[in-house]
Amino acid sequence: MSVNRPFSPDTGQAGFTMLELIVAFAVATLFLMATLFIVDACLHSYRAQERIAGAQQDVRAGLDFMVRDIRMAGFDPLGNSDAGILTDEAGTIEFTMDISMDDDDDDDDNIDPGSREHITYAYDAANNRILRSYPKPGGGTQSDTLIENVSALSFDYIYYRNNEVVANGDPDEIKAVIITMTCRDRDSQGGVFERTLTTTVKLRNL
Repeated sequence: MSVNRPFSPDTGQAGFTMLELIVAFAVATLFLMATLFIVDACLHSYRAQERIAGAQQDVRAGLDFMVRDIRMAGFDPLGNSDAGILTDEAGTIEFTMDISMDDDDDDDDNIDPGSREHITYAYDAANNRILRSYPKPGGGTQSDTLIENVSALSFDYIYYRNNEVVANGDPDEIKAVIITMTCRDRDSQGGVFERTLTTTVKLRNL
């Protein structure tokens, strides 16, 4: 004899309880917050590195410009303009070169006023910058900012006398200049970072 039993649902098909939903939501929220935190930190780091790289690239460009000028110090093809280094101080270098051409495509044998033949590089500590100065054709001196955010600059000079390096000498005995420059800037978080660059310029015309 068979007995018909009422249908009862399978207990394994029951849905989530409210507690389980709350716990799952909390875990998902924590995971999402952690992911957003990591992404935000990566973005800040990327922006900081991008700013540092950009600042260093600007400084390197300015330094390369300075090196090109200093390398030409003393250029004097005719030997009559007395071109050379005039000031050899720790924070300042002043030099001349004769590179102007006249109508005959020859050197004019003079140190002309202007931005090309008589140049001074000096550190302006009050404004954290390097100035490039030169006498103006009409009189006076023009000073332009070459590099900003500079916290230190020094010129070290290598003197040669009788084919030997000496500790000190005259400006016309300088054969190389060592430039050491420290630049300071801020990243996207306001933190201060510094980069020090050093290069040696060989004076091929002295």
